[in-house]
Amino acid sequence: MEKGQSKSPLMFVIDHGNGQVKAKSSKREIVAKSAYAKASAVGVESYSSDKDDVAVFKSPQDPDKEYVWGPGVIDAVDHQELQDSYTLQDRYSQKEYRLLTDFILAELAADFDEDILSVHIVTGVPSEEHGTSAQKSLEDVFTGSVHTVRRNGRDHIIKIEQVTVLPQSAGALFVSIFGDRRADLAQAYVGVIDIGSGTAVGDGYNRLKRQPNDVFTMREGMNDVYSAVRRKLIAANPNIRATIRSIEKTVTSPEYSGKYVQTSKIGADIGHLVDDAINEYADRLASYITSEWPDRTKFETVIVAGGGAALVGKALSKRLDVEVLTEPALANLRGFYTFGERRQAASSKAK
Repeated sequence: MEKGQSKSPLMFVIDHGNGQVKAKSSKREIVAKSAYAKASAVGVESYSSDKDDVAVFKSPQDPDKEYVWGPGVIDAVDHQELQDSYTLQDRYSQKEYRLLTDFILAELAADFDEDILSVHIVTGVPSEEHGTSAQKSLEDVFTGSVHTVRRNGRDHIIKIEQVTVLPQSAGALFVSIFGDRRADLAQAYVGVIDIGSGTAVGDGYNRLKRQPNDVFTMREGMNDVYSAVRRKLIAANPNIRATIRSIEKTVTSPEYSGKYVQTSKIGADIGHLVDDAINEYADRLASYITSEWPDRTKFETVIVAGGGAALVGKALSKRLDVEVLTEPALANLRGFYTFGERRQAASSKAK
């Protein structure tokens, strides 16, 4: 039964990375893998109505199938059953990306009483895509049609009224200035490095204006770290069947103790492998930054954010004078949200 329509546009902020999805509304923040599974891959008890971490979705992007997604999806299904939205080429036109976008919208919409929502989307693209046809392709993902998505049996109709696309790294800058109350950075020259699953991106900002001649993209990210650990682990332990995803889950778990456990009887110490992979990546990244930004004295500070910063940031800071943000994986998301709030406040004041 329809419960009405929201009176004014809500703000949904989405940071849809290749490794993780981060999303935020006025109700909550969501962090989940950028991967989903067919509903048939998981037992019904794993996504029953009393579970909040996995939900069942049905989208017009693939109307004959049901899928499961949510923060708990990585624990609910075998890793081999997960379908990634990861790609570095023509990403926004891929069915996997568009499907997951629908799931994100419905997940955020589920917190609101109304069945029909008017929404302002704030999101980001890699800096090299900002202002290009790739940005237009992303905007088309949201604005091409009304999004009608079923989540756990309830239909959500999401009407996108506006889409604001920012350079990905801008979120980290905004959260530093407004969230951490460092107003001085708004008038300064600041470097921002975002470490993701597949890339590390650097951007220079002078008085909040991105400098197009002061950018770089290193096409290596955290997946390269996990892959290196996996390769060495399997070489030394042929009975272990590790995947990049299982290595990531182990290493990023709050309970990580330096061991990889496949079963109660099969496992191995991986602390030294992880440390080696992190240090080798930090060496390559530091070298890349130095070659792209040989004179870093122009920067008031160099900020490091992104999902990989929590793991690699400390090692990088031992090699270069950089500042790793608190909760770096959420920095872009929270910065985008702060930007959207200020934009809405300014719009309301103008009226």
